[in-house]
Amino acid sequence: MPVFALANAGVPVGIEPIRAAVGSRLGLAVIVGLVVGKMLGITLVTLGAVRLGIGRLPAGTTTRSLVGISLVAGIGFTVSIFESELAIESPVALGTAKLSVLIASLLAAVLGVLLLRRSGGSGAPPQL
Repeated sequence: MPVFALANAGVPVGIEPIRAAVGSRLGLAVIVGLVVGKMLGITLVTLGAVRLGIGRLPAGTTTRSLVGISLVAGIGFTVSIFESELAIESPVALGTAKLSVLIASLLAAVLGVLLLRRSGGSGAPPQL
């Protein structure tokens, strides 16, 4: 599915379009929302559920690994691109939003993987 979405995003990718996307308020809002917003939302709700006693983390899960997993959640770009097409009428703004979604997905993936590699986990699946 991601390859299909990427191939059909209809966004020119290059240095200038990337600079324009990152330099625009719309582009920055999309990137910050998908990377920082999802990470904060998932992490804080999960920790809140644990603190309230209505949830628990798998054994061996650290806050760092939780944040890493939360960052990786920012990768999902198919729905974000679809929502952009529904919400934005201007072709220029739509292109900026789509490219920003792709940038955010890449950034979330890289940051999440780096954080997870540094979290010191064993790499083995958790025992449920």
